[in-house]
Amino acid sequence: MLPVIFIGSGLIRGEYLNAVFVAVAMDGNNNTTPIAFGIGVANNVNSCTWFLMRLKDAIGEGREVAFITDMDDTISSYVGQVFPDAYHGYSSKSVLIYCRLRIGHSKNLDYLFFRPCKAYTTQDFQQSFSKLSDAAREVLTNIGNKKWARAYFPNIRWNVLNINIPEFLSVLSVTQRNVPIISLIDTIVQYIQQTFAES
Repeated sequence: MLPVIFIGSGLIRGEYLNAVFVAVAMDGNNNTTPIAFGIGVANNVNSCTWFLMRLKDAIGEGREVAFITDMDDTISSYVGQVFPDAYHGYSSKSVLIYCRLRIGHSKNLDYLFFRPCKAYTTQDFQQSFSKLSDAAREVLTNIGNKKWARAYFPNIRWNVLNINIPEFLSVLSVTQRNVPIISLIDTIVQYIQQTFAES
């Protein structure tokens, strides 16, 4: 398993608890492997840190790991508190969405964004990055290149740009969000098993 863990959370409906936390890793064949689930209160520091502490217990101390989250996910704010020495980056898709929100959507933004995002060398990155608008370059520079651009990734992030955590959480359709917690977890597990069977 690659030492890259994607962490995300999603809202669920229920009487008491309203967030599901998911940690997913990638194996050597680029297949996703769920490694942890948690259920707690959405947008709550105690729930987020509780999940991250349990994840830390599961993966153990002393192992170098990289974490990737969506920029707008609440749990991303707490990764550095629980794993202070670990690399923490953002999924490329969430960085693009953030950039769109800041400068507006244009036809060329997606194409021009992914060129520097996927560049392997800093020279190729700089060449592609210079083609972005001034506003886009400013937004992306403020995020920090090592958070989203392959050419600046530390070795621990390998070559991993993105995994769509919300895709995992989409199995929680409106009709399935009002079921007991155990049924919710069963639904997630069935979805993951089906995904593995199809790949």
